[in-house]
Amino acid sequence: MKTWGDLLEGVRRAIAREDWDEGEAILEHLEREAAHQATPGALASAAFCAGMFHDAKGELARAEARFGEALSWDERAHGPEHQAIADALRSIAIVQGKRGKLQESVATRRRVAEVQQALGSRVLAAEALVEAGDVLLKGGYYRSAVEICTEALALLRDQQTTAARAQRVYAYLVQSECMRASDLLPEACDRVILATAQGHAPVDEPLRKAIAVAWDLLARLARLTWRDEGLAVLALAVARDLTPDRALAERLARQIAESPEAELGRDRVDGYVVSRRLQSGEVQLVHPHEGLCYALDEREGAPPLARGDRVTATVVDRAAAVGYRITGVELE
Repeated sequence: MKTWGDLLEGVRRAIAREDWDEGEAILEHLEREAAHQATPGALASAAFCAGMFHDAKGELARAEARFGEALSWDERAHGPEHQAIADALRSIAIVQGKRGKLQESVATRRRVAEVQQALGSRVLAAEALVEAGDVLLKGGYYRSAVEICTEALALLRDQQTTAARAQRVYAYLVQSECMRASDLLPEACDRVILATAQGHAPVDEPLRKAIAVAWDLLARLARLTWRDEGLAVLALAVARDLTPDRALAERLARQIAESPEAELGRDRVDGYVVSRRLQSGEVQLVHPHEGLCYALDEREGAPPLARGDRVTATVVDRAAAVGYRITGVELE
């Protein structure tokens, strides 16, 4: 006699093997048992399992219907605020996304976020919003994607767990992709830098993606801001700082040291180029060895700096968000 747990595990194994005939047979047994038990919990579990099966098989309309049925039973069993409700809603949202129902998928993920917030999990609520942002990104709704990720980041404020840092990385990378697609290159660079500031674990793969993003962004940005001969060193330096792979970081450092471009400005480590001015009055700088950094312009009575201006700067606190002070402008 197979137990309820045996039946659920049997469906999962059939899905893993893509043995659809066996899966259908076990599902029939499972649903008969659920009908016999006639409890909302059992009926929800059977419907959810069926949704997983149809999703894996590519029968997306049937999957969405069965996940919806599971949601209905879970609401009867647990009320509107329970982890099972969030799980059912997330599964519905994933299938809606696969079916191209982007706005429905985003709306459903917002419901997931509301449930998770009600359950007291700001991190899981943020995860749902970041996933919604990714859906909007893939659909080309860049502004909406940036906005919903900003909502997620607000939920993560003051959250310092590893899971929270991971979600901040995902949110910043979605925003970066949106800004790159909108040709807002400096802003996209900012988001990549913010992503890397969150620490590596457990998000190695997104950070590896960030390396590729950074190379492209910085290549395009550097052409606007300073001489091309330093471009290779700058891209290598950013990739070195982004990678969680220590061996790769060491190899990149050797490449930087051995590069002919590394000699350029080696005796001019105070030479920076203005990338852009921020609304806060801070200035974003580009440097062949320091990469991108932020500075305060404390020159009294001097005209405002413009993109492409070459300046000198001193380090105040390299670890600070704004750790440099502009001390002068280089005249051509």
